[in-house]
Parts: sequence; C-alpha cells; structure tokens
Amino acid sequence: MSYFLAHLERVAAADYEPTLMDILKVRQRTTGVKLTRFVQDTAEYELVDVGGQSPERLKWETITETVHPSAILFFVSMDEFDIISDEDSTKSKLDKALEVFNGFFGTMSEEALREVTVVLFLNKRDLFEERIKNLESLERFRLRFGEGEGAEGCELILKDYVVEQASTLFDEDKEIHCHITCALDTEAMKAVFEAVKQDIFMNRLIGCRTNIV
Repeated sequence: MSYFLAHLERVAAADYEPTLMDILKVRQRTTGVKLTRFVQDTAEYELVDVGGQSPERLKWETITETVHPSAILFFVSMDEFDIISDEDSTKSKLDKALEVFNGFFGTMSEEALREVTVVLFLNKRDLFEERIKNLESLERFRLRFGEGEGAEGCELILKDYVVEQASTLFDEDKEIHCHITCALDTEAMKAVFEAVKQDIFMNRLIGCRTNIV
C-alpha cells in the first residue's frame, strides 16, 4: 500500500498505464486451482498454482494424486522468522510454514518422495533485510538462529536452518533445492528460473510434459 501511496499522483492520472513494478506490487490471493501451460526450450510445462492458506491446503493432497507432479515449488516468507502465526501462537509464521511443508510431503509415498523435484524458495529477501535492521528483530534472530555476518550472513544461517528442517522426510541423498529470492527483482528471478529448470533437467524431466505444483 505504501508503494502506491507514494505514486498516487501517477496512478490516479487519467492516462495511467501500469509499469512492470506496479504489476509486481499487486498481490492477489490465490484461491482455487490455477492452471498455466507454457513451452520453453522445447519443454512443455504445466504449472498448477494453489493457495497456502489453511482452507486451500485441503486441496493439496487431491491435486498431487491427480496431477502427479514432477516438481513441487514451495514458497516461504523469510521475513516472518519472528512474526507470530495466526494459526498457532506458539510458533512463528516461518516455523508454521515449515510444519505445513513437512505435513504435506508426509502424505506422499516413498516412491513419490524419491522421484519429485523439491524446490524451496525463501522469498521476500528485501523485507528480511529491512527487518533485521531493526535491533529488536536482529536480537531475536541471533537468539534463535545464531550470529550472522551482516544481512548475507543471516540469510545463509536461515537458509541452512530451513533446509535442515525441510529435509527430515527425505533420504539423505535427496537434495532440497533452496533459493533465496525477491520476486520484485526481475533480473535475479530470471537467473533463479534458469537454475530451477536445471534442477528439473538434472532429474531427467526435460523433453516431456513437466507438471509443477
């Protein structure tokens, strides 16, 4: 909201046309199941977008049973490491998200766990970096996760923690592909998308239809 208030005169103009950043700043809550198909580099992708709110999670297991995804992309807001969960006041939103992650993969068969490519996004890097500038938040971070050398050091500590928590259901040789991201940084996201494609390619999924949830 603060972004659009800062650009109110431009946005309110009769000839207003949204910029790329305007579009990226607009958030629409995902409800139901959104299906998108696209082709890139001769590979056909089928992207299934589902919401993360509690009512939406009831659909997850049904979707994985019918779609049989080749890869699952899971987003966690890294700035929520010290924000209390609305669903469980004893946990942070970050820890609740990891609980949901493990609960979801806990419903899958051992064979499915072995075959699926798991990509975990630690998103909202920009908000995380702003948050740890606050001395109280930084102190809470250090008490919980340990000392970090600047913002980048704190990010790496958090990444190690998240990957460790997310790996409990998988075989030791199963890799959780984790990326620290800011969805507003379009150039960085292009590089991340290329890395994700490589993750999928390494699981021998290129060349056929790829279902991604």
